Amino acid sequence: MTDLKELYKKVKKTIETIPLSSLYPGFRLHKFALYNSEMIIINDLIIPYNEAFMGNTSIFYEGEYIAIWNIEMDPVSDIDILSSNLIHEMFHCFQSEEKEKRFPDDLEILMYPDSNNNYNIKFYENSLLIKAAKAKTIKEKTDLLTEFYEARKYRESIIKEAIKNETKTETVEGLAEYIGTISLKFLSTKKYEERIENYLSKLSDTKLIFDIRRISYFVGVIYLILLSELNIDFVSYKLSEKETIYDLAKGNVALIPFQSKNENLLNEYNLMINERQKKINEMKKEKKTILKSPLSIYGYDPMNMYRVEDEIFCSHFIFLSDGELNSFIKGPILLSMVKGSKNMVESYYTI
Repeated sequence: MTDLKELYKKVKKTIETIPLSSLYPGFRLHKFALYNSEMIIINDLIIPYNEAFMGNTSIFYEGEYIAIWNIEMDPVSDIDILSSNLIHEMFHCFQSEEKEKRFPDDLEILMYPDSNNNYNIKFYENSLLIKAAKAKTIKEKTDLLTEFYEARKYRESIIKEAIKNETKTETVEGLAEYIGTISLKFLSTKKYEERIENYLSKLSDTKLIFDIRRISYFVGVIYLILLSELNIDFVSYKLSEKETIYDLAKGNVALIPFQSKNENLLNEYNLMINERQKKINEMKKEKKTILKSPLSIYGYDPMNMYRVEDEIFCSHFIFLSDGELNSFIKGPILLSMVKGSKNMVESYYTI
């Protein structure tokens, strides 16, 4: 208990040194909680754990949005890093208060279209962002950003509306992570630079490219830093805007034939699918529950789930609902979906 209280005090003191309104107009300090499976500390008070606290996120608790972090599931020993992570979650509180409308549909993202050409071009987009981040002149950065827009415009012509959940994730999660990352710069230039290098390395990860939701966090951060370096405004728009930051900032981009210049990712894609299918096959050896009638997915951990055809694997947890009662099921769990449905479950396997 003493360790938890000490950690809370250190984080609170650290966050209070950062001028949050300078990171984004109107952004302010929000309440936050640190917790484990036994207890929660909020407002310097220890309370017993309750199931409203799940994951690292923002939640609506006792009439207000608060940021929460599970130090048992995701322990972070560095106070500066933990503080910047909580500022990310605080920004989600701010987004909710400001009526953010651009949250991605996580269950649709699980049904993201599989196209080798799409992944190839996306990987090339990432390489352009990496080059732009490292470029020394404004002209170089501007030219690379233009090519990034051209590549994405062509990729959009391939996957159509599916691009929207990418740009929404870059906007909502990317912006929150951008705020958390630049807050880190106030605390330690060295840690900020290390984080940027880490995120650039993620953009060149040939496995991570297939995790669209996760990779969009890092694309969003680097893209927004680039816009900031080029003095392209993205902070004066209201968070209640319907258009994503990408759509607001890109201007008019010509649709031109585009040929990706990176290696083919088909082998990496097949390896990823084989690994996921292997895990699904293992889960099918476990206890199966057949539902009397389909239940809808009510709550989930979007960073720790994937879908192969009509099966969704969740490593952490899932909430299912019949419209009146919600059931919490601890992971790992494999959901068998109604054919073609993004959220209706007909049976599941648990250990």
